[in-house]
Amino acid sequence: MKHLDIYDLLYPLQHGFRSKVSCETQLLTFTQQILDYMANGKQTDVVVMDFSKAFDKVDHQRLILKLKRMGINNITTNWIEAWLSHRSQKVVVDSHTSNSCPVLSGVPQGSVLGPCLFLIYINDMPDNLKSNVRLFADDTIVYLTISSLDDCHTLQSDLHKLEQWEQEWLMSFNPDKCEIIHITRKHKPIIYKYTLHNHILKSTNKAKYLGVSITNDLTWNSHINDITNKANASLRFIKRNVKTNSIKTKELAEDVMTIRKSSKRHRIEQERIDFYLTIPPNRNVVWDPWQKQQIHKIEMVQRRAARYTLNQYSYQSSVTAMLEHLRWPTLQQRRNLASVTMLYKIQHQLVSIPVNTYLIPSKEHKFIQPFSPTNYHLYSFFPRTIRLWNTLPYQVACSPDLEAFKSGAKPHIADTFANFQSLGTVPDCKLLLNMNVRGVTSDGKIALRNFGGSLSGPAGLLIFKIWKWSITSCSVITMSDSSYGAKGGTLGN
Repeated sequence: MKHLDIYDLLYPLQHGFRSKVSCETQLLTFTQQILDYMANGKQTDVVVMDFSKAFDKVDHQRLILKLKRMGINNITTNWIEAWLSHRSQKVVVDSHTSNSCPVLSGVPQGSVLGPCLFLIYINDMPDNLKSNVRLFADDTIVYLTISSLDDCHTLQSDLHKLEQWEQEWLMSFNPDKCEIIHITRKHKPIIYKYTLHNHILKSTNKAKYLGVSITNDLTWNSHINDITNKANASLRFIKRNVKTNSIKTKELAEDVMTIRKSSKRHRIEQERIDFYLTIPPNRNVVWDPWQKQQIHKIEMVQRRAARYTLNQYSYQSSVTAMLEHLRWPTLQQRRNLASVTMLYKIQHQLVSIPVNTYLIPSKEHKFIQPFSPTNYHLYSFFPRTIRLWNTLPYQVACSPDLEAFKSGAKPHIADTFANFQSLGTVPDCKLLLNMNVRGVTSDGKIALRNFGGSLSGPAGLLIFKIWKWSITSCSVITMSDSSYGAKGGTLGN
């Protein structure tokens, strides 16, 4: 892998089995790109591909050929060829053993080298395609913005090229499991029947990609419903099987035993279950909800868990007090902390997400707020997290390392969330959209993109409070350079 990384030989949008990339980075960049397209009124057709037994179909001779093309020396390729050759397998069922048969293709799964060899084997798959291709190991999506039928024909042509690639390298997609999603908010989207191996691909409104439900309008209602249903089911299972009033025992029941293999021994670690998540917790920054009912639905899972843990089911009991007693932060606080932590990683290049593409630096370790013409873009990861980041104290934002940043950001996130709650719930973004807000300073001044000044005093304080997630009945007369000077504009009721 070191050789491949030094010479930048792997496809850049392959995020599987590589350092500084993960499911989280793939989902973040993909959803942000699609949201940018949607904010500009574009339609994106996404083909979710499905390999048939991908790791088992890697042809050994063709793999050796690709290794040599990538500059791997003969000593290494000969060793890999010997490692793959002369393998056999047999099946054992109820003490009965089948005859051995030779293994002529595939990379050994569960090995360290196997995934690396697979990445090399499929590395040239996106070559010569005009559509966008994203890979996470064998999880593949092909997508293109659609403005006319010509774009549909381009995407269909790329699917034909993938068919040719399959035949040349003895791989195969399963057309029955491949799906097409037309992601748009247009009232009349362009519908085209895409085919693979003369099989019309199924058009769907929702598909799973890397454990997250992607819908045709890129909202997270379906995904949140899925994870809260599974989390509630897990909680009900614990309630049925753990019959005790001991708080400590119940909290232990909410731990999951995870066995991790080390080089010398098996190590057992305990990890606390986050009831709202049934997928790895780092992916919550992608689908972090902003609508009140979605936030409430997620929080209710943990609130039910708190009542169960303390055995307090009276309506007069305060669940907030229970959470404080248990020292459980709200799930929204956890997501906020995860979001700013990811932004810190991006800023300091701890993950392979290009800084200059998404972050425009301002002053004092802050970033300029990108323009968002719609609510769903305004509350997507980068616009949402930049607003939160810009509230961080200077000494936290410029922390020397990741652990110091987390330690400093955690209490600030908790205090900020408490202030937001005291002001209200999630706001309508009309005020911010009309003003085209660049950022908010700690003294309540609002920097506007359309002119160099800022709003201060009562008007600035009011907007500052509204920006802190409060819902109000205020509206703003749209401002522009020609009608207002650098000192600001007029607020209506």
